[in-house]
Amino acid sequence: MLSNWCEAADSNFIPDQDAHIWSVDLAIPDPVYNLLFSVLHKEEQQRAERFHFERDRRAYVAVRGHVRFLLGRYLKRPPSDFMFSYNAYGKPFLEHESIRFNVSHSKERGLIAIDPSMEIGVDIEWMRPDFGGFKIAKRFFSEAEINELEALSAEDRQKGFFNGWSRKEAYIKARGKGLAIPLSKFSVRLSPHAECALLSTEHDPEAVRRFKLSAIQIDPHYAAAVVTNINRKGIRLFRTNGLLPI
Repeated sequence: MLSNWCEAADSNFIPDQDAHIWSVDLAIPDPVYNLLFSVLHKEEQQRAERFHFERDRRAYVAVRGHVRFLLGRYLKRPPSDFMFSYNAYGKPFLEHESIRFNVSHSKERGLIAIDPSMEIGVDIEWMRPDFGGFKIAKRFFSEAEINELEALSAEDRQKGFFNGWSRKEAYIKARGKGLAIPLSKFSVRLSPHAECALLSTEHDPEAVRRFKLSAIQIDPHYAAAVVTNINRKGIRLFRTNGLLPI
């Protein structure tokens, strides 16, 4: 499990042989919100203003604004300079740039994954204490995953479900095809007591040998995972504290 978090000052912001994962605190004060909002494209600002709940609007601005500041540091361009394009399934990317990125947020935490040249997917899930996910698992998970979940103790089953959900989400986001890949057509390991792994990819048998699945340790209330190309040298974890010029 990936757990060695570093500060922003420890990053040289040079795309190299590693993928970088950035943790974002979504509880941002007004001055930070205003700065992040100011670098968004007009369409992003309009989208932010359409959120009904303030917490959703602030979370969107926090993640999207941090993406821009991070890309600006890596590519040495102003954060407001970027125009995102989207593939057929809604995954954003930068045309004419090799760098790849992906984002996820839940409750009060966000993750931004950046890879110098290969597709990457990340997901974070707040483990709601009142959420019974077994019925959802039986509807969407693979047979192997359902059997693994059933074998867990009642105490471990909730953690196992959210492990599975975050790992499956990270995989389909790395592939850039969303739910066009049926969740039941590939399997991940989800037990809290076993090493995280992508076990099988029935929908694309060669994919299990092209992608690596890694769990990310946030805190006991979250499950998180990242999927990278199997040839990616390493994965480094950073906090965004100290990133912004404020």
